[in-house]
Amino acid sequence: MEQIFLHNLQPKLINKEVLYAEDFEAFTVAYGEMFVKANLFPKALTILGATAEVNNQNASRVALELYKASMSTKVSEEHGFVKEEELKALHEESLKEALALYKKRATMGDKEKIKLHCNVLETNIEKEHQRFVEENKARDPIAWLATYIVGFETESDD
Repeated sequence: MEQIFLHNLQPKLINKEVLYAEDFEAFTVAYGEMFVKANLFPKALTILGATAEVNNQNASRVALELYKASMSTKVSEEHGFVKEEELKALHEESLKEALALYKKRATMGDKEKIKLHCNVLETNIEKEHQRFVEENKARDPIAWLATYIVGFETESDD
């Protein structure tokens, strides 16, 4: 009997997107906070607003994860140093994909709030981009060589 029950389980969809465990947790917290703050049972519009807010937060989170995963395909220890032009192209493509995913998923609620979440996403992507740039610079073999050459010349001048 247990096998029949598990066989019939289907993933929960909200706005035609699968609801993952992290999403469910965010919805639960948002709904709980909404009920704690409300004097009366909240109106359906309030529940819709909370659902839209969490949906758009999750769209932003998933898009940022996509950006980081996409950048990590080339900017990682195993790939070594990436040339500046290649890094810039990778960033632009990863940014484009992340924003497209966000726009695909963030379709619920007030357009201003959707834009606000998009702005937060863009800020977070820029922070991650700077982290990837710095991480890549640390792997630049010319920079390491220059450090030793400058150090050698300084010692020779004495």
